[in-house]
Amino acid sequence: METLTEKIGAASVSIMKADYDLTGKGFVRWAADQGNPVEGSRCTNRFRFAGSKSTQVKPNMMLCWRVSADRSVAAVTFGAKDSQTTAAETAQVVARHWAETR
Repeated sequence: METLTEKIGAASVSIMKADYDLTGKGFVRWAADQGNPVEGSRCTNRFRFAGSKSTQVKPNMMLCWRVSADRSVAAVTFGAKDSQTTAAETAQVVARHWAETR
């Protein structure tokens, strides 16, 4: 697994790339729902962190992921101002790294 950091404007994006299915692992385990489809990824700002039974909506964070049996990319954006815009931008980060992992 590889972890990287990038910027989208003033927001920070942490990216995980793996050559296996990250479902239930890494950032993907924080997803409190199935996410919404955005540009080939699933994205959500509803989180469930370790040790918590409750779901938290984080308007300044966005999690997007794309997984398969032999590769995965997940990205979480922190410090975002507009979660609607950030979903598309974060999904674009996932798409770019997904294309690089072939």
